[in-house]
Amino acid sequence: MLALLIALGLILVLSAGVVLRHRFFGSRPQHADAGEGALNVSDLRVRLAFEAGQRSAATGRHHLSER
Repeated sequence: MLALLIALGLILVLSAGVVLRHRFFGSRPQHADAGEGALNVSDLRVRLAFEAGQRSAATGRHHLSER
């Protein structure tokens, strides 16, 4: 009987932890509170692909990379 009560208590605590996990350790974006106009990962990938396309255009000159 004691083992049953311990198992039931453990199940109760674990299920409460799962339910309350999002309240305390919520799934927040990487840049939470970044505000209006903040870029997400897919926007950055599109921008980088566009910029890489511009840089690969033959200009006949060598360009130093910005650091």
